[in-house]
Amino acid sequence: MWLPTGAQTVSTIAGSVLALAVAVTNRNKPDLFEDYATEPVPRHIRVKGNRIALINCGLALSLTGLILGVDLGASLGLIASAVAFVSSGAALGFRSLKKSSPR
Repeated sequence: MWLPTGAQTVSTIAGSVLALAVAVTNRNKPDLFEDYATEPVPRHIRVKGNRIALINCGLALSLTGLILGVDLGASLGLIASAVAFVSSGAALGFRSLKKSSPR
């Protein structure tokens, strides 16, 4: 089995990245590597601010939940935190089934 040397590997990777960039720009799609640091972002690529705000809110809420879970897991121990995780997941699952069933 032939293994390329370091210079050949770098050359192959650089060629692949260049081919990807050319293929992307040739299909009239925005360049993946363009960050528009010195020029205005074209209108067809722009993202609305409320979409970014929604992502930031989701990140803030999920990060606090992660920190709370890590803290509870560390204080309860492995077995007790696993039991708490499974039982609370089952309780939420049964509750969602109860709410979604037709009356």
